[in-house]
Amino acid sequence: MQQQSGNELNLDEMLELKISDDGSKAFVSVLSDEENVTLSADHVTNWLKSKKVIYGIIEDQVHHLVQNPLNYAGVPLEIARGKPAENGKDGYIEYAFEQNDRSPEKGDEKGKVDFREIKNVDNIKKGELLARRISPTKGENGFRVTGEPIKARPGKEKPWKLGKNVVLDKEKDAVFAAIDGQVSLTDGEKLNVFPVYEVNGDVDFGIGNIDFVGTVVVRGNILAGFKVRAEGDLRVYGGIEGAEVDVNGSVEVTAGIAAQNKGYIRAGLDVKSSYIQNANVITGRDIIVSQSIMHSHVKAGRNVECEGSKGLIVGGVVQAGEKVKAVTIGNMMNTATSIEVGAKPELREEMDSISSELKQAEEQLSKTDQALKLFDKMLATNGSLPPDKKKMQIQLTNAKMTLEKKVLELTARKDEIVLELENITYSRVEALSNIYPGTKLVFGNQIRFIKENYQRIYFVLEKGEIVAHPMR
Repeated sequence: MQQQSGNELNLDEMLELKISDDGSKAFVSVLSDEENVTLSADHVTNWLKSKKVIYGIIEDQVHHLVQNPLNYAGVPLEIARGKPAENGKDGYIEYAFEQNDRSPEKGDEKGKVDFREIKNVDNIKKGELLARRISPTKGENGFRVTGEPIKARPGKEKPWKLGKNVVLDKEKDAVFAAIDGQVSLTDGEKLNVFPVYEVNGDVDFGIGNIDFVGTVVVRGNILAGFKVRAEGDLRVYGGIEGAEVDVNGSVEVTAGIAAQNKGYIRAGLDVKSSYIQNANVITGRDIIVSQSIMHSHVKAGRNVECEGSKGLIVGGVVQAGEKVKAVTIGNMMNTATSIEVGAKPELREEMDSISSELKQAEEQLSKTDQALKLFDKMLATNGSLPPDKKKMQIQLTNAKMTLEKKVLELTARKDEIVLELENITYSRVEALSNIYPGTKLVFGNQIRFIKENYQRIYFVLEKGEIVAHPMR
């Protein structure tokens, strides 16, 4: 066959060009199977440019093509590659104060935790820098092989969540303390500086109930029957008995919580304690315990962790939006222990409340229907109703309409919750040592009863079933 130079070739007859749908890549394949065809890199490059492929031409690939064109007969060769856009990074808040974890889950070699080391109150001075806002980046545009730009998505600016006693600078890039006090993150990481109220002893009849706008530090115990409310955090060096505790921030207890099934502890963020016994504890985020949770009803918006030297959960109900983790769950006596994960505890509470309310409404509706049917029979028999009976019939008819509307609304909301429980995402239960029979696991609306002793195991939801996996 006669040899041809690249300049003499009509490359439209020899080469086929394909560009990916998103314009990020271009491919060339050889249509001709003629031998002794000579191509030049310049000729191929110019031909590509004539086809509007002007960006990201891969010189090495062009070289391979002109050296051995028959290697790519019917075989696509990536000849050009665009540049993907690099989206901007979102802005964030950089805190100037130390955010101590204060988690009691890590102790010494014997698992013993010294809570005195984690109970220091972090004081802030007026005018002290609390946080800076780091701006988002714009990102960098990319290009298709045709040279068309691919616009990058700029990062999102992190909005400030400002609480009490903080001030923003003129540029709105930094936050400073407006008073002396303690910095506290509450209600979705809202930044506050609260004054600190200290009780140098027990909360008893000598102190009375506490309702404070800032952070409360109790250097003794909170005795049964008393109430403590704080807009900031609560630090208790002793223990909490059957008291009513309600704080917007976190609760940290040096000793433990032994409530004798009285009162409650409610925290907007975390509760951290050495043990929880016969108590009702509710948090917006995490419950972290070093020793044991026994015969209690605890609810955490995110996680419940019990990982100290004992790390025991036994009896009662433990609910967590995402994960429950403990050394041991249940006991050898098969004490009934319920572990529920995969849905916000308040969602389960709403489900229980709606189910109860719906049952009552349906019973009332059934009784109303029966009464109206009696009036219908009286009307059919007598042709009319006495004035008092007619008035009652109208009242019952109105009540029926109200009840029917209520049943429809409750049923619709119940269906929504059922759907949410069916479509849970991340959920997990971990037993670092043992999980015993008598334990009930609930993932969304799926239930599994533990009927044998498992060791070093974790449970997850897979394809609608609660599945066990050994820990590695």
